[in-house]
Order: sequence, then structure tokens, then C-alpha cells
Amino acid sequence: MTMSLKKEKGETRIIAINKMDVEIEALLYKIEQETKVDRALVLKFHNGGPKMFSGVAKYTSVITESHSPTLSSIKQLIQNFPVDRSFMNLLIKLNTDKQLAVDVNQLDEGSLKRRYIQDGCKTAMLVELVYTESGLYFLDLSGKSDFILSEGFTKVEQLANRIRNIYQIAKKQQLLH
Repeated sequence: MTMSLKKEKGETRIIAINKMDVEIEALLYKIEQETKVDRALVLKFHNGGPKMFSGVAKYTSVITESHSPTLSSIKQLIQNFPVDRSFMNLLIKLNTDKQLAVDVNQLDEGSLKRRYIQDGCKTAMLVELVYTESGLYFLDLSGKSDFILSEGFTKVEQLANRIRNIYQIAKKQQLLH
């Protein structure tokens, strides 16, 4: 299902936001169902305020999630979740590279690596979606198998790019905070 994110005449902000949410959820579900990705998350890196600032604690919060039946939801667990040094370093690298393929065993020790190991995940991919004044939206895809080397990886990248495009449109339409 593909919806137009173009704001229709007379359409309220709430309707535009709901259309975006439905489209993102459908794409995350498609990634999880049609590829070897076991968990697909949209997260926001933030400091809890209206603007990002230096010198204050940083957090991640799950915005949207899709996961395989073998995993439990982590959406409620990862709300205002403190970002440690190893996670921060990965986010800095993501800002430079825009997309990261990760071998979980090669990650520095920290909260993100522990979450991946707890899920039994071997590989992950982080994709920068968009920056706003209040933080960074990014995609976190993880799998119990090496989906990055699988033949379905091209589909993962295509769907991730569609999600990125939706977030960029949403930023232009001021649907994000």
C-alpha cells in the first residue's frame, strides 16, 4: 500500500500525520515480513527538549516498531533510553556515513550491543532518516541472520530509502517535532 503524502486541499495536520504513520508502519512490516530482518525500528535521538544542545543527557525513543514473532516488542522499553558513549560514537559515524552496516560482534560494549545480543541478532543496519532541531530520526534494522549479505538486501535498501523519503517530506511539511 502506498499513500500520497502530498497534503490535499482542506486536509488537517492530524490527517497528514496519520497518513504518514500508516505508511511507515506498512513499510516496516514489509521489511520484517519480506526480508531476513527480524526487527525494524524508527527511533529518535533527542535530549527531551525542543532543541538539541550540548552538555545535556541524550536519549533514544522508539517511534514505530515491527518485529518477527520470535521477538517481543521493545517499544515501551526504549522510551527516553539513555545513550551511552558507544551508542553516541555510532550515531556520530551514522551522521557522516548516512547508513551503517553493523556486525554485532564488532560493536563496542554498550547498551546497543547488549540489546542486539539479547535479541540473538548478528547483523544490523542503521539509516539516517532526517534531522530536525529536536533530534535525529533513524532506522534500526536487525536480524538473527546476516541479512546484509542476503539476496534480499537490495529490497531492504529500497524500502529504507522510501522511509527516508517520507521523513524528508514530513520535515518539509513540518509534521515532525
